[in-house]
Amino acid sequence: MRVLLVTDAWAPQGHGLGTWLVELSRELQHQGHVVSVIEPSGFRSLPWPAVAGVRWSLWAGQRLRDRMDAADADAIHIATEGPLGWAARRHCLARGWPFSTGAHVGWATRLKTLLGVPRPITVAAMRAFHRPSAKVLASSPALREKLKRAGVLRVGDWAAGVDTRLFTPALRSPSCGVLGPLARPVSLYVGPVAHERDVEDFLGLDVPGSKVVCGDGPQARALGARYPTVHWVGVLPRHELAAV
Repeated sequence: MRVLLVTDAWAPQGHGLGTWLVELSRELQHQGHVVSVIEPSGFRSLPWPAVAGVRWSLWAGQRLRDRMDAADADAIHIATEGPLGWAARRHCLARGWPFSTGAHVGWATRLKTLLGVPRPITVAAMRAFHRPSAKVLASSPALREKLKRAGVLRVGDWAAGVDTRLFTPALRSPSCGVLGPLARPVSLYVGPVAHERDVEDFLGLDVPGSKVVCGDGPQARALGARYPTVHWVGVLPRHELAAV
């Protein structure tokens, strides 16, 4: 099968969703599928402050349409609701091509907190974006329920998998130069440091030992200053994250 993936987030940008999509494309190719990816590096783009590691592509129009036509895909997945996502959506509708979409971020909460955008405006935009999708793939049950309450139809679960060749439980903790010696027990959070993830609930827990945060996001700098005793290690290469 020829699969076309369109995304505003990709791994070199240091974004968790981008890493997820790179692994997805690798696994699809391993299974024998042909995967074409349209992502921001092929276009002029600017960083977008609302999401760390995501770039805002500019004037994607004709180049994106030409690349989508050339892919001659059997299946099209639009993974993000950014400029490339909207442009790909328009082209699919113009061509009469069915497509699926992905939902990974609680935009109503994030844009309200960061930019003051009223929630009804964001909800209406997301509902419009996903309305023609054959299937909306939500990254968590909580996000799925939020989308359904917002009136988004045909929503299903699409939880991330685990590369068990790399992330393998060990009887003995491996040495980890990133962290060094830590007071035990160790409490760990891995994921985006973003408002909708309620990371501060974890940071505020009164527990013994050490806390470690692996990840980045719009709240990372502010929370890092507020909780200086927490070990903030940012986005790690896969082998280092596995060691942590």
